[in-house]
Amino acid sequence: MIGIILAFIFLRHCAGQTITIQPVSINTTINSTVTFTCEGAGDSIAFRVNGTAIFDNVRDRGFCDETFNDNGTRRGELEATAYEFNNNTNISCRVSTDDPVAALFSDVAILMIQGLLDSVSDLDYTFINGSSVFLTWTAPYTLDNVPITGYYIVLNGLVNITTIDNNTNITLSAANLDPCLLNNVFVSPINDVGIGSPNNVSFYYETVSPNVSVTPVCHEELIYISINVSTICEREYPDSIAVIILNSDSSTVVNNVTIIPQINYQLMIATGNTSIPSCNDTFIVNVSLSNTEGTLNELSPFKFVYLGPVTNIDFSIVNCSTINITWTAPTVDDRVSIQYYILRVYDSMTIPRSAVETDFMVNYTQNQTVQVSTVHYNISIAKESTSRAPVYVTLTIECNETGIVYVNTTLVENPIKGSVPVPLYNHCSFISFVSNCTGSSERFQRSFNTTPSPPTISNTPSPTNPPASDNANLIISIIVPSVVVIALFILILILVVFCCLRKIDLKIMEMRIKT
Repeated sequence: MIGIILAFIFLRHCAGQTITIQPVSINTTINSTVTFTCEGAGDSIAFRVNGTAIFDNVRDRGFCDETFNDNGTRRGELEATAYEFNNNTNISCRVSTDDPVAALFSDVAILMIQGLLDSVSDLDYTFINGSSVFLTWTAPYTLDNVPITGYYIVLNGLVNITTIDNNTNITLSAANLDPCLLNNVFVSPINDVGIGSPNNVSFYYETVSPNVSVTPVCHEELIYISINVSTICEREYPDSIAVIILNSDSSTVVNNVTIIPQINYQLMIATGNTSIPSCNDTFIVNVSLSNTEGTLNELSPFKFVYLGPVTNIDFSIVNCSTINITWTAPTVDDRVSIQYYILRVYDSMTIPRSAVETDFMVNYTQNQTVQVSTVHYNISIAKESTSRAPVYVTLTIECNETGIVYVNTTLVENPIKGSVPVPLYNHCSFISFVSNCTGSSERFQRSFNTTPSPPTISNTPSPTNPPASDNANLIISIIVPSVVVIALFILILILVVFCCLRKIDLKIMEMRIKT
């Protein structure tokens, strides 16, 4: 075996061909151009790509070779484009002699191509003084001689930072420390290819414990805890309520319980409850709120005392359906406010009577012309007790031929007056009644007729209606002169005709005599 190896070494170095410069592996970035070099002594030198000679199919992949002869020293150069599919390509060269025919192969070099970098790992943050964040991460793998040139950092999509070194940490200062704002930081490595894949981390800025308003209420042997969460973030909502109930002098623990609150997002409150022997006793309630980030602001104890009765109860009747009730509240601890009152009304009064017994008077008159009949009305209403006073008055005019001509319901405040035109030639009714929320009075109804009365003939002399004798004299005084004039006209006409006929006869006689 050793002999074979020695023979191979002898042939490699003593058969007339030698390799003085071996091709070396190259790490580069994608789409860049690199050159492999090989030198040796022999009759020819050529490169091999993945063991294949340089033909068109190899050149199409971005490889181009060139050879030189310098006084018997053969040198070859292979230019390669670092396309993605050329990653991990084996490069070697071959030096050969013609006499004797022999060949010597170089060491194998590898073309390694680095593309966009993978994302950073172990991305984490640490708060500094509550207003700054110290970010740290681990750089991604990259090929030798293909360095990471920096990092691209984006905070909440607004702040863009590009580092120009390969440091794996940075301190970010915040202008807005809103504890309700979720901060998102993206970190991407950079090399000559471009910006690599991002990694991100999210966090809220730390703040002091928020102040919340807590209201305890005791009702029917239960303590109800109500917490106003409208001023804090959801992440700050309490998820645990510790309640310790002590007797009046704080010497005895009546109850000690932890409550998981229920969140009402519509009312923006967190609520919980626990039992109490009696709401009528005097006792002290200690409340402590906490969540996963710690304990909220401390609350001083709430002291419950037996509520005294309300005083100065008074009421006033607005109308038959509304009553105003007023009273003076008892004195309580400002932080243990009265949440509500229980009102019980015991009504011993009878149902208010309707307006059936209300005194009201309807006056109406009718004024009729040739075109229309007008009804004038005036209604006066006498109010009685509040419980049965009329509230509304309703007026209706209805005719047999045309139906309802007028209807109006109005509040009873002042005497009601008005006028309504009604079509002629109708038989109509004027209807009125008063009412309140419990009933109506009987209807006041009167009928009337809008048909005009026929005209009457008067025998009383007047300038437009003179006596009969005067009419006859007037007729005679007109007819007699007219007859005389007509007779004279006829007589004159007859004389004219006679004269004309006489002349004609004389003419005829003269003509006969001449003949």
